[in-house]
Amino acid sequence: MDPKPTKNLSPVNNDSPEKRAIEIRRRSYDGIRNYIKSFYGGNISEFIEKIKKNIISFIPKIENIDSLFADCSVKYTKDENLDELIDQATEITIKTLTQHLSLSELEKLLRMRHFEYHPTYIELSRGLSYEVYKENNLIYLHIPTTFFEDSKAALDSLITGLKNLAHKLKTDIDLKDVKDIIGVSPIVLEKYRTLIKAGFTILLDEDTGKPISDEAIISREKLLEIYGK
Repeated sequence: MDPKPTKNLSPVNNDSPEKRAIEIRRRSYDGIRNYIKSFYGGNISEFIEKIKKNIISFIPKIENIDSLFADCSVKYTKDENLDELIDQATEITIKTLTQHLSLSELEKLLRMRHFEYHPTYIELSRGLSYEVYKENNLIYLHIPTTFFEDSKAALDSLITGLKNLAHKLKTDIDLKDVKDIIGVSPIVLEKYRTLIKAGFTILLDEDTGKPISDEAIISREKLLEIYGK
């Protein structure tokens, strides 16, 4: 499971840019911030230009991109202010994207990038993809940033994806040696009850009953037993 997106298993209300921005922050703030941070190569000015280009890649016709970052270009000139700059750039990015794009439009673009940047990922459903680690006989699950209409749609997508994976395990000779299917994500910490009901094993604290790890695992045999019928 992709560790970037969070809280994808809850309803969406995207009536306004402000509400869309709240939803983005709630689900994907850390992922967006880390992605923006990855642009930094040691030069502040080049860093800001890369952030601008990233926004333009989502909104090619945007006209005020320079003015959006005018304050950043003046205020942040030294590395010791880098974290503060990343915070501000993350907020600018979120506000700008949600002013110009609906959540469905943004999801479509993020989905394209999800598979473009990770060509080894294979789609299972709207909210689930996977990649194979042949050297370890493992499959790792990934959850792209997805804005489901409600919790039922999110759960249906998970179940559909697992059923499709079970079919692949039964029919794809390249997957014959896969032993376990693993997901590592903040979602495990938040939706562990749902995942346990879906058949995954998650390590829980004996006292609190809450997860002590963000890893969920299901064996090949159990997945096929539940979803391969």
